[in-house]
Amino acid sequence: MKITIVTLFPKMIEGFIQNSIIKRAQTKGAVE
Repeated sequence: MKITIVTLFPKMIEGFIQNSIIKRAQTKGAVE
């Protein structure tokens, strides 16, 4: 699965992704 997020504030979203279910999915290779 590939998830694309478009934002004007990437640093704001970056913190959320680093501590979320999305990050765990990335480390397992389920998400690009």
